[in-house]
Amino acid sequence: MIDLALVLIVLHSVDGREVTINPEMVTTLHAPTEQGNRLLTKGVRCRVGLADGKFVSAVESCDAVRQLLEGK
Repeated sequence: MIDLALVLIVLHSVDGREVTINPEMVTTLHAPTEQGNRLLTKGVRCRVGLADGKFVSAVESCDAVRQLLEGK
């Protein structure tokens, strides 16, 4: 018998919605720069790039997202 488990992480969008992500799909993490980033909505602390070319804008910091990805 083979046991399979799907591990997902939960992030939050600026409007408070939960966004569930498969960690294996994450390709990049981008924090906003000190000068600001016109591509990111106010309140976004990390832009998470996914293997399908989409992005998730999260209120969690990239350090916090990285810890979730590492299972800490």
